Amino acid sequence: MSHRRVRRTEEILWLKGQGFNRVISLMDSPHNLHAYDEHDLAWLHFPLNSLRATRGSLDEVYKSLDDAIKSKEKVLMHEDSLSDQLMGVVGAYLMWSGRLMNTAQAIVVVEQLLRHQLGPSGREIITTAAEEFK
Repeated sequence: MSHRRVRRTEEILWLKGQGFNRVISLMDSPHNLHAYDEHDLAWLHFPLNSLRATRGSLDEVYKSLDDAIKSKEKVLMHEDSLSDQLMGVVGAYLMWSGRLMNTAQAIVVVEQLLRHQLGPSGREIITTAAEEFK
């Protein structure tokens, strides 16, 4: 067993130990999704770059996240890193779900939640989403 495989197993066991029961992957590749299956951790895969190519395409992500939350699932949504795109998706979801009313609120809340400044690509996702939700 390789070091990476051991680490991935430890990470998944940690997630399950923290109560996470669903993963939503926004990574472009399906890399390592099979590991979730091996450990009976439910997952969904929405490659972010291909989703952003189509206007309105993030609706499926928002609906899946909303369904999981309403079902009382504890969800981990991730990309390769804490990217502007991931932050933008979170902010746009908060508007889509009606929890926040405008882009300024979404930007401030996401920056405060994640303790990271939102860059141009994340702001673009939130702004585009706001236009789509009108």
